Amino acid sequence: MPLKIESQPMTQTERKQLARAGGRSNWFERLFRIEPWWVMLLFAIVMFLGFEAVVWIMEPVFGAGRRSGEPLALSAYALALGLFLTLIAIWAMFRFNAIARKNRRLVFGRYWDDLDSGVVDEERYEFEDCLSELDCEGGGQIYLLKIDAMRCLVLFDRESFALGGLGGGSLVKAMRPCRAAVLRRAPKSGMMMSVEFSGTAFDATPVETRGYDGPKWSDDGKIWNRPWDGIERRLREA
Repeated sequence: MPLKIESQPMTQTERKQLARAGGRSNWFERLFRIEPWWVMLLFAIVMFLGFEAVVWIMEPVFGAGRRSGEPLALSAYALALGLFLTLIAIWAMFRFNAIARKNRRLVFGRYWDDLDSGVVDEERYEFEDCLSELDCEGGGQIYLLKIDAMRCLVLFDRESFALGGLGGGSLVKAMRPCRAAVLRRAPKSGMMMSVEFSGTAFDATPVETRGYDGPKWSDDGKIWNRPWDGIERRLREA
């Protein structure tokens, strides 16, 4: 556990990060914010005008039906069909909207709760040691910061992964871990918002590793429950 955790107001940048992660900044979410009645009214108007356009284009055929005195002209059939399809579309839209909102709540609910709360947890750490491994597949560095004999904080240097993947060199790094750190995290989703280091910097030479024993992307920004001596042994043998 961190030495200290304090609740702090969320910044605008952090709100944008959470909105992207929680699917609230894309066109799909904006679509669900539109009132269904407006969408259905627009759809009904389009359907009505569309079928009336068909009647107008086929006026010679429909006009013959009117001149012959038929009680139900083909234009009436067209209008009835348009209204029927509009009712089906209204029902389908209600169903789709309800199901989609429920499913999105299951997937993104924790991010939405964090956005609604408007606060983040500020975690303060002091580390005893630091090891670094070089991911040969992603081309970036992973830092393991020792909290105690059984726990460490995992941090992926995302910029080194991006530059490594673009051929910029896997040893390029933007992150420089130090003895102390302040990490800001969304409390419900657990999403790491930022990390700032202070104090003496660690001089951790990265070790190239392969296999499945190392941290995964899902471990980024989280506390890893692994014996520190086992981590050191794995990196020595890599």
